[in-house]
Amino acid sequence: MIAKEPLTAALVEQWQAIGTLLTELTDTQWASATPLPGWRVHDIVSHLAGIEQMLSGIVPPVSVDGLTQLEHVRNPVGLYVERWVEAYRGSTSPQILEMYREITAHRASVLKAMTQLEFDTPTETLSGPVSYGRFMRVRLFDCWFHEQDIRDAVGIAGNETGPAAEYALAELLEPSGPGICEDGGLGHVVGGYPPLSSPGCAAVVPEPSITGIRSPSAVTMSLADGSCRTWPSPSDIPSGSSTATTVCVRGQIIP
Repeated sequence: MIAKEPLTAALVEQWQAIGTLLTELTDTQWASATPLPGWRVHDIVSHLAGIEQMLSGIVPPVSVDGLTQLEHVRNPVGLYVERWVEAYRGSTSPQILEMYREITAHRASVLKAMTQLEFDTPTETLSGPVSYGRFMRVRLFDCWFHEQDIRDAVGIAGNETGPAAEYALAELLEPSGPGICEDGGLGHVVGGYPPLSSPGCAAVVPEPSITGIRSPSAVTMSLADGSCRTWPSPSDIPSGSSTATTVCVRGQIIP
């Protein structure tokens, strides 16, 4: 069981943190390329708002026509998500920010009104049925990670510790994580998630911590040539931040 109150509070706080960051950005920064292929900052915010609209019963405003040809769209979930991104590409940054604020405020009120029993009830997701609470932890994972994508794009570091980061790492450590997939989790990702890893690679997960959140004490991944490389601790992976480690784990960069 995932306790409703602390997770809901962390998710609402995460939405607010993203909103605060977005108010600091110029139009040029909104148009900045991010670590996610094909997406600008503007597109990430469209995605975040779109998923919350989906959870509010709103149908994506555009069809999949033409989207299957996009190089960065590689699976049905990505195709569905891209519908929201495509729908709002013509909107201005103030329009996207206002939409984001309105839908997250609505979703916050919905979550606060839910009971623990409702939080524990299975619900359908894009990747199959899980408890609503687990789904909201995935949403928190997604929002925290995308905030870091935005920060990376515009060169503004921050918010790498605290409840949202803890919940995000809990999702990474889930055997079916990250983000509810058939066979995920940190051990699987580091040990066998293409294209980063090869069969001989493994993760050692004893104790603490990087930047204040739990993570492996040793990480081994394979490089593009198929050879394995081991880092004695997560602090040795690119920048040594929690963000750098999770970026490596999710396969967005190859060190």
